[in-house]
Amino acid sequence: YYCLDEKHLVIYLLDVSGHGLKAALPSISALNLLRSYKINNVNYYQPKKVLESLNQSFTLTQRNNNYFTLWYGVYNLKNHQLLYANAGHPPAIVLNTNTTESTILLECTGMPIGLFEEAKYKQKSCKIEANCSFYVFSDGVYEIFDTNKKMLEFDGFLELLQIYNQKQENNLDQLLDMIKQKTQKDNFDDDLSIIEILFSNQL
Repeated sequence: YYCLDEKHLVIYLLDVSGHGLKAALPSISALNLLRSYKINNVNYYQPKKVLESLNQSFTLTQRNNNYFTLWYGVYNLKNHQLLYANAGHPPAIVLNTNTTESTILLECTGMPIGLFEEAKYKQKSCKIEANCSFYVFSDGVYEIFDTNKKMLEFDGFLELLQIYNQKQENNLDQLLDMIKQKTQKDNFDDDLSIIEILFSNQL
């Protein structure tokens, strides 16, 4: 995440197919493009344009057979609107910290970056109220198996996230510990990333 200007915050997460150095290199290249504003002629305030430009830059070739998923959003700190687009990534989640009944899945389907050069992307908007929590994450956080060899899956992770979100004091280590209790493992089989943003009354 980083600020485009004093009014706009960019939030994004990408997940490259595969593992190891071969998977890390395209992710570093993509992150550098996002951070340096060097994607040619792209409006960084328009998520779908960012995804389309990245897709043009990372087409699968014989030398590069890695694609990646990406969730990209731009949050306006003045009007509290989040504009977002998704390239094959799990939906981000917005939870109200005062109730378990208000859950928003920020879904906007699109092809992963690099699979099809002609892919097009859509974007949606969502107003995020005060006292809400925002989560964006990779699929490694829920594509895990418990002691009965049953996968936690997205719905199981969402249930844990809702329980975690109701705690008076929390941090992501607590959430990861809750997941580890399901697997009875100290380590995860796949790499995972998760971002938590808390929206206070001041925003």
